[in-house]
Amino acid sequence: MKKWLFWVYLCGALSLHSCSDDNQSTTSSTLPMQRGTSGEFRDYDQLLLNMYNGRDSVCASVTYRHNSVNYKVANVLADSGSGYTLRGYLMYEDRNNTTAYYTGDFRNGIIDEYVYNFSRQTYDSRQYDVSHDSIFQHDGFSPTIPEVQGRRFWGWEYNMHGPCVNGTRTITKTYYVCWVGVNTVDATDENGDVLTEPCGPSVLGDD
Repeated sequence: MKKWLFWVYLCGALSLHSCSDDNQSTTSSTLPMQRGTSGEFRDYDQLLLNMYNGRDSVCASVTYRHNSVNYKVANVLADSGSGYTLRGYLMYEDRNNTTAYYTGDFRNGIIDEYVYNFSRQTYDSRQYDVSHDSIFQHDGFSPTIPEVQGRRFWGWEYNMHGPCVNGTRTITKTYYVCWVGVNTVDATDENGDVLTEPCGPSVLGDD
């Protein structure tokens, strides 16, 4: 826990020093950033170009580590006419080589997700309303939020279950982004069947 907090506060301080992590205007002269994407985020260059008409800048990525997984996050800013403002986060996870771009109305809990689809060479998009999530209500939506026990920095976590019906209950999983729960669904096996467990002490260890 202490090691995680050290990483968060150190990386958060570096991020705030170089690229603003709020919606306040900043000037390009103080930001180590570039137009367009490269490296893990190279497939998102066209998306940002379409969204911001070439007036975007991508900050140097910051690495976060949780449960032996490394996550890279790069702030994306765009020129609003009076300076650069934070528009979203490019994210990369090294275990599964996963990437995505998150933007939207962060202040009001509307999160837009864009994931590059290699087979179609386009972007799959989805919108989430996280305004009722307890972590969002307390801390907002930002990669600098300290670790939250029972949640993931980014990805699916089997940590909940449905109501008890006839002696069994469904197991559910939640998709987290920056510790905020954006989507909860019934967990299924490889055949698409919903996973269940007997009522009583949970196999998830949360009873």
